[in-house]
Amino acid sequence: MRLVEWTQKYFQRKAVDSPRLSAEILLAHVLGYDRVKLYTNFDETIGHDSLASFKELVVKRGRGVPVKYLTGHAEFMSLDFVVTPDVLIPRPETELLVEKAIELGSGTPAPAVADIGTGCGNIALSVAVGLPSARIWATDISEPALGIAKTNAERVSVAGRIEFLQGDLYEPLRKLAEPAGFDIICSNPPYVPEPQWGTLSPEIRDHEPEIALKAGPDGLKYLIPLIEDAHNLLKPRGSLLLEIGEDQGSRVTAVAARTRAFSAVEVLKDYGGKDRLLVAKGND
Repeated sequence: MRLVEWTQKYFQRKAVDSPRLSAEILLAHVLGYDRVKLYTNFDETIGHDSLASFKELVVKRGRGVPVKYLTGHAEFMSLDFVVTPDVLIPRPETELLVEKAIELGSGTPAPAVADIGTGCGNIALSVAVGLPSARIWATDISEPALGIAKTNAERVSVAGRIEFLQGDLYEPLRKLAEPAGFDIICSNPPYVPEPQWGTLSPEIRDHEPEIALKAGPDGLKYLIPLIEDAHNLLKPRGSLLLEIGEDQGSRVTAVAARTRAFSAVEVLKDYGGKDRLLVAKGND
């Protein structure tokens, strides 16, 4: 299709990542097709309105706006999530956290799970799907983010098992009358150190929410309180799961050890071999 080829070349000149893929996804989105149908209908004439919409998206993509914000959708754990610039785009490496949460929760009849800083809800909703008996509490300081998470919960048909709470870190959970502690607390908090902010790609730095990424001079602004205060909310032998930066494993392990609140602490590596997930098991 000539339009895709032209757009690919345009994106290459603009140094856009995956120029061909970006062109195909945007055109398929405008036409309401999947990418397979895009090619089985390669000779179809594109209407004036569709062409205008496509050109508008192409210009935005050329300026660095992520494809997922332009389409309004992102896939995570084989689920489709609505995303906007109010929430972080889900990353494949976060699937490690969800897989571990499901593994740990599968041995509990009705696990109580908390997701701190839920964003679009990708962790909470994926855990809800993987653990059908779980009850989940999802928090976020951002009201717009909670609105998107609630929309996604309805779309994935798990809204009845998730309670959404607005507030900072553990603060909204402390006000709850029940549950009497959580079996699992999980979070993908901000963990980018401020000195590294300028090294991020412009696509991330200029378009994704800074509040969901930047975490003080050492990247531990939120990880430390999440670790230090977890024992006040975990059930005995409950688990804390935190996504971390690739160079933060030894530091968060030291923080967890200092609390003396955990019987076991380990850092799991992602599929790229980098430190990615702190797993801390509470004391009896």
